[in-house]
Amino acid sequence: MSDMHLPDNAFKELKEGEVYAPIIPANSNTKEQTLRTVIIGILMTVFFSAAAAYIALKLGQGIETAIPIAILAVGISVVLQKALGRASTLLENVNIIAISASSGLVVAGAVFVMPALFVLGLDKPSTIIHIFLMPLLGAMLGVVLLIPFRRYFVKEMHGKLPFPEGTATTEILVAGVSKGRDAIVLVYSMILGIVFDFLALNVQLFKDTFTTAQVSFFEPLTVKFKAVFSSNTTAAITGLGFIIGIRYAAIILAGSLFASFIIIPLFAYLGNYIQVPVLPATVPLSQMDYGDLFFNYPRYIGIGGIFAAGIISILKMSRVIVQAIKVGSSQLAMQFSNKHGRKKIDSTDDDMNMGLVIALTVGILLAIFLYFRFMVLSGQPSATLMSVVSVLIVFIISYLFISVAAWAIAMIGVNPISGMTLTTLIVSAVILIRLGLSGDLGMVQTLLIGGIVCTALAMAGGLITQFKIGYWLGSTPKRIQSANIWGSVIASACVAVVIVLFAKVYGFAPSAAHPHPLPAPQANAMAA
Repeated sequence: MSDMHLPDNAFKELKEGEVYAPIIPANSNTKEQTLRTVIIGILMTVFFSAAAAYIALKLGQGIETAIPIAILAVGISVVLQKALGRASTLLENVNIIAISASSGLVVAGAVFVMPALFVLGLDKPSTIIHIFLMPLLGAMLGVVLLIPFRRYFVKEMHGKLPFPEGTATTEILVAGVSKGRDAIVLVYSMILGIVFDFLALNVQLFKDTFTTAQVSFFEPLTVKFKAVFSSNTTAAITGLGFIIGIRYAAIILAGSLFASFIIIPLFAYLGNYIQVPVLPATVPLSQMDYGDLFFNYPRYIGIGGIFAAGIISILKMSRVIVQAIKVGSSQLAMQFSNKHGRKKIDSTDDDMNMGLVIALTVGILLAIFLYFRFMVLSGQPSATLMSVVSVLIVFIISYLFISVAAWAIAMIGVNPISGMTLTTLIVSAVILIRLGLSGDLGMVQTLLIGGIVCTALAMAGGLITQFKIGYWLGSTPKRIQSANIWGSVIASACVAVVIVLFAKVYGFAPSAAHPHPLPAPQANAMAA
């Protein structure tokens, strides 16, 4: 492995007639999917599903798990070499990522939507089944819908799209000759974070959240203007700042400062002149502290901003959507042509059989229909029609937005699923109301549609990165595809258990039982 490095044209546009050759040559019979990759992948899926769910519910920020998984895979490879005499191959490490990176992707779809059921008081004993099936069906749909687009984004656009996260992950895997030192740093950091949070949250040696409301010097600012600076100091917050980088951390900070020092003081000022409650609050502005003001007003302004960002992204990327769909359709047709069928395909370009892809797509859509018809809408008038329409909404929006998610990840490393999911929720709500479905069941059905689409788009965004990593290193695409499908089963089960446990222990909305719940900002936005 010490002599391995990425080719010179790994990040450059290929000249006419030039072909990219991955590190591991095609059809080299290098170990790729083995018992060790399955065991390690499952263990990492369980661990990162719980960790990613907590961070997303606490901070409202999903995390991409591919990079820390890659670091750990390299470290484990070194341990296995010493214990068993064989280090993991590059392709085995890619397979580990393919199995376990689904944890962060499934979490992104589930925790941004499903806790809204608890916020709205619509949770039932069967809720855990919904939380399991919704992300599972969405994740599987995201995988099969992206497969026809793989060659376009990964091969035909080679050198034109930077794939920032994919580049970092690939460099980590190739740099495995560092004998796992990066993995050791990760373990030390984890231990330090555990100790830090234990001292703050359990021993209460210091507060995990600093706020100027606790300082008497700022009391006039806090009481009169309701302007409060608050900063969470837990290890998760600090670590997230390192992961997302200065640019996006600065954007989040700017939004927080705008809410705390402009929007909230503005509403506090208006409270001197408006003596009646302003919706959605039930008490006058003058009777609300900074926490109540934030819960009732800046959050909804943020919801509008997310929705607007989603619409703008869709409009800006309309050409990409059209072009990607054309190329994806042509790739699908080529797969079925006799000429292509007789041609031998290299392992590095071998997708699932397109007949199987279509069969899986139909099967998943049928499963979604049965889920809606007999588990959600059973007993409702026109339940069959509503289920069919719901499936069409899921399929059409997912198919249109898959290319948006893939392009965004490939270009800037950020998937704008919040905006696209809110768009889905609004479209679904309007259509379902027209069909006569409203009230609690209408809200549940709308959230489930949005959740499936959200998970599909999250899965597609993460999967396109794995495809690019595999393209650079020499993996077999169909192995990555199958690993993501069954890996999502494990991740969905884990995240369902985690969400239900967090709902019971912490809650997602203020109540007598949970006065200080997990913020779950996206879920509260979806509920709103």
